[in-house]
Amino acid sequence: MRKRWLLLFISLLLVSAMFVQVAYSAAVVDDVGRVVRLYTTPKRIVSTAPSITEILFAIGAGDKVVGRTDFDNYPPEVKNIPSIGGFSTPSYEKIMSLRPDLVIAAKSFSKDLFEKIAAEVPVMVLDPHTLKDIANDIRKVGIITGYYRNSQAVAFKVESIERAVRAFIDDHRDKKVFFVLWYNPIMSVNKTTFIGQMLDDIKVTNITADLSSPWPMVNPEYLLSKDPDIIIMPKNSMAYGGKPAFLTQEPWKDLKAVKAGRIYYVNDDWVFRPGPRIVYGLMQLAHIVEPSKFVGKVLTIGLNDRVYAKASYKHELKDDSGTVAVYLNAKEGRTYISKDGASNLFGVEVGTDFIVYGDKTCKVKTDDTGIYIRLRDILNCMGIKDVIWNGDYREIYMLLP
Repeated sequence: MRKRWLLLFISLLLVSAMFVQVAYSAAVVDDVGRVVRLYTTPKRIVSTAPSITEILFAIGAGDKVVGRTDFDNYPPEVKNIPSIGGFSTPSYEKIMSLRPDLVIAAKSFSKDLFEKIAAEVPVMVLDPHTLKDIANDIRKVGIITGYYRNSQAVAFKVESIERAVRAFIDDHRDKKVFFVLWYNPIMSVNKTTFIGQMLDDIKVTNITADLSSPWPMVNPEYLLSKDPDIIIMPKNSMAYGGKPAFLTQEPWKDLKAVKAGRIYYVNDDWVFRPGPRIVYGLMQLAHIVEPSKFVGKVLTIGLNDRVYAKASYKHELKDDSGTVAVYLNAKEGRTYISKDGASNLFGVEVGTDFIVYGDKTCKVKTDDTGIYIRLRDILNCMGIKDVIWNGDYREIYMLLP
């Protein structure tokens, strides 16, 4: 009898273990077409690129990161995480000494090193080419790490801010733009890269968009023949401390943009890293072509998932993505937002049926619960007129002061 109970107990343990594994299993197809499957949530993750590290921290998995590259600098907490070496020269020994149960790598990762590590540890490869790809990669990382719900809000930020910029910006395709990836040799970006896509988002003409290489090298004659109206370059790598000396040399000094002083600089980390902060790079680019319009913040609210996102061209914003209590009143055709949501997103002081904005007090309509107030009343009180409703995505875009 005792033996029978013992066998039954062991059987139950085995069945329970099977259910636990199933409950924690996750699988994704990475960006090189490989199926990556985990049966337990990863507790020790090695990141091989700054953008990947930023994604992990943004979705709430930062405390699982046990290894990063020498170039990771955001968020500040990464300085306490052991380094695996350079971006293109990580150490196999260092990676394996960290006992990872998941390695997330960029496609530029060494093939030999990848195969060596993948033989021992699950490896997921990311290789985004568009902002949509970046958002999908954020979701994939969320699925494989067990932070999918958080990843949805972060992915929404990338997608909705891009849609908002495209909705608000005017057509500037009469302006020829050259993005300087490097100056010797002269390198730029074509339309298949996420930087090239951002140039298309701000509706300018990228003079290297149709070249065959994603990162084309061009000769001085090509640059002179295209003669761009605007030149954009990363600040830290080319203009740290002042105007780059190469602009005083040929062929640069003879270009229309240089003569007119239409040289603009963007944050390297914001435009080069395919992660959540890419939207700040997009906002900087939008501000270059329309400084009077993109002078404050862009706020987006998605009614389907009840999420929001904010971005600015100047600096990063605290709590730039998350959830908000909001709904569309079908009878009125108006959006209602919770009082605490209104306070958090717009910085207004909320009363029973009024709000205070600066020295202005405005009456607002509440719903039957008294918890929600009409969004339009808030915008009218604040004097916000730049509002777009995207019915395809059930999203609202706003330009805030």
